[in-house]
Amino acid sequence: MGKFLTVNGRTYTINSEWTNVAGHASGLQYVNHPGVKLQMTQDPKSLPNGQPGEYIYQLDQPDASSFYFDAHGKPMQKCEPDGSYIYHYKSSGKNLGAECTRTLLDSIQHSSGESIQFAYTDDAQIAITAPSGTTTTVQFDENTVVSLEETSADRRWVFDCIPCVQDSAKHVLSRIAHPDGIGSLFDYGVIEGLNDQGRTFYLSHVSTYSVCDTDDSVQQSTKYELGRYSRGNSYTGASIGCRMNDTADELFEGSGKAPGYWYDVTQSSCDSADRETAMLTRSFNNYHLLTEVVRYRLVEGDFLEDQKTVYTYEIPSDGRAATTTYAHPVSVAHFANTASQGEPVWASRGVLSQDQIDRLEKSHMW
Repeated sequence: MGKFLTVNGRTYTINSEWTNVAGHASGLQYVNHPGVKLQMTQDPKSLPNGQPGEYIYQLDQPDASSFYFDAHGKPMQKCEPDGSYIYHYKSSGKNLGAECTRTLLDSIQHSSGESIQFAYTDDAQIAITAPSGTTTTVQFDENTVVSLEETSADRRWVFDCIPCVQDSAKHVLSRIAHPDGIGSLFDYGVIEGLNDQGRTFYLSHVSTYSVCDTDDSVQQSTKYELGRYSRGNSYTGASIGCRMNDTADELFEGSGKAPGYWYDVTQSSCDSADRETAMLTRSFNNYHLLTEVVRYRLVEGDFLEDQKTVYTYEIPSDGRAATTTYAHPVSVAHFANTASQGEPVWASRGVLSQDQIDRLEKSHMW
């Protein structure tokens, strides 16, 4: 099992040997931007700005900010180019009893003096106090978050979870009860994948998100269908034999039939009678980059393609970035369907071209 880094809501595989075709080693697998660099020190170093603690990992970002992590990969500090910083102060967890040996987050402090405080009453409850003084209490069980309560405002959210169909040891969110009585409901489908031994495994994905009123009557819903136009393809690449695991993605790496592979996700909006009222489809290539968005209009009960946006990228043959970043589109083209029925007739409505560091080169709209 490799090491992973989670930052800004995304998780990356740490791999100091992985480089793009230009030879840049970001330290994170599949991350090609020259402004991103993960460095690891042999000996712990003191944090910048004189805050308590030592760091092992430093992650530099394209905007010149830097994240600092301890030996366990826990965030310690983020420093901005203007000199401001956010510091994560840890405690030993003594307030949970002498038997607790874990290090817990005590507060998140900004250089301006504001802070967010964390208090642990037991293993299943955290009280979070914002700079404004508002306290939110989060209750857990062995599976997930059970409830979230804003004490001062007398507001409470309750979360219900159910076991995954493919793995009863794992749980997924099924319902959120909001303070105003409105409910959020989640239904799930299954995505098939292949592990590194070629064995089939299954992942859950949200197939329907619904909003219901106080008597649980569904008022509106959003449905997500994978592979409607790509013959069931998904981001795993299982349909063409690509394997994936925690540290590798054969589809992204361009293995086998991956070049030319694409998959789509169709999103439909429905009313209280489960009638579709709006629809759009997003398509992606084997590098998981958005390549096309099609919006539809409803004509006499059927959906007809209406607007289309096409994203074009400059990607080397091996699928890794030879220049700055493969993930930035070099052109974005907009089209409108001029046909009133039948097959679409696409007329161009504008093209925006830019270089790989997002500098606008030319733009034509008509």
